[in-house]
Amino acid sequence: MIKEQTGKKIVDFFLYLILVAAFIYLILDSQNLYPPSTLLLVFLLVVIVKKFFKPSNFYMSLILLMAYLEIFGERYALGFYHIFFYYDKFLHIIFGVIIFLFAFDLIGREKTGVSKISNYSLGLFTTMGVGAIWEIIEYSYDHLMNFNMKLQGVFSSGTLVMAGLDDTMWDLICMLIGILFTIFLLYLSKYFRKNKK
Repeated sequence: MIKEQTGKKIVDFFLYLILVAAFIYLILDSQNLYPPSTLLLVFLLVVIVKKFFKPSNFYMSLILLMAYLEIFGERYALGFYHIFFYYDKFLHIIFGVIIFLFAFDLIGREKTGVSKISNYSLGLFTTMGVGAIWEIIEYSYDHLMNFNMKLQGVFSSGTLVMAGLDDTMWDLICMLIGILFTIFLLYLSKYFRKNKK
């Protein structure tokens, strides 16, 4: 119980650290709304997941890891999106793994009585749905805030290297790769455990 409470406090600390960073950016440069608004968006999304889906400390840690990896990619943080060209695609693979595991855990909690294959399918479609919603958020963000998360495409050294639609499709494909890889590992794990008995 004490260990669980300690874990919760650590999770809350790193969660609210995002909010603090948003306000610091807002105070330092009130003209540039991109850093504080993206930080607030990430913070709100994590809070929604925490409140409505009540993940364990383990899954909450993974969700926070996703949030920080996203933030570290931005130019105002560590700028990994601009340093490593495939960082975004790498993240979508990782996000596919984490979101699928969380969705699979949620489905397992419900104890629907359906087969494992059905649970895998539900996890896959849920994760792809989350990925599609994220792409819609990025697209909407561009239109509402006049940013460039999706609208103009992906640029490298001022040169367009991937159109917005291609970037969206590859993001979803990378999420699917992460999901299928996770399903494969879960199946292998179950297969070896079964053969050990």
